[in-house]
Amino acid sequence: MTSKKIIVANWKMNPLTGKEAVALFKKVKSLAGKNKNTVIVAPPMLYLEAIKRMGLGKVKLASQGGVIGDTGAQTGMVSLAMVKKVGASHAILGHSEMRARGTTDQEVAEQVKDCITKNVTPILCVGEKEREGDMWYLHAVKSQIELALTGMQKAKIANVIIAYEPIWAIGKNAKREATVKECEEMAIYIKKVLADMFGHKESKKVSILYGGSVDEKNAHVFLEQGGVDGLLVGRASLNSKQFSAIIN
Repeated sequence: MTSKKIIVANWKMNPLTGKEAVALFKKVKSLAGKNKNTVIVAPPMLYLEAIKRMGLGKVKLASQGGVIGDTGAQTGMVSLAMVKKVGASHAILGHSEMRARGTTDQEVAEQVKDCITKNVTPILCVGEKEREGDMWYLHAVKSQIELALTGMQKAKIANVIIAYEPIWAIGKNAKREATVKECEEMAIYIKKVLADMFGHKESKKVSILYGGSVDEKNAHVFLEQGGVDGLLVGRASLNSKQFSAIIN
């Protein structure tokens, strides 16, 4: 693990107005300026350009997805090329909420490759729907990683960030919170999968994040004991006081 952590704020479909988004980003920008960690904000795509015009300071911007290509006949879609033009250096791909709406493993794989081509850092989300005692959940995560990264050059793997999100532990239908031990177990396993694909040396260059109902109360223990290099923060990133506690 690195001493410098990566903290990603996934605002999802929040806030309601551009004025609120700009005000929230100003607070995050101020916090990040006083902190050694890498802070990445993923606002709704509608707000990317307005936030970029403010000046990012030490903060990096991420898009919440994006389709491959530059332009084309895809009504309602936004391309990764477009979000890069308005300031996004990263893109969240394969998030559980995207997969639930129908995004396939093949589409995620194409998006990852398009990101690498366009010099956008993919934040690849992986995670199992169920955690059963027979360890089948490991296969689910392995499959997602292999399908997304097969064919990638070894020299490029360092440009990928992997975010582990245990789907069974997040959202309104969560069965329970994931434990730090479960997070550590999966971080070790993801490193093994990457080592099998790209070699031990290259796998160590990939940052792994944890995203599972992270807040100011559990962030410290996941960073200290969870075997991860950072956090993917959802709801708590919309509260400047909570997010300040997390990045500090």
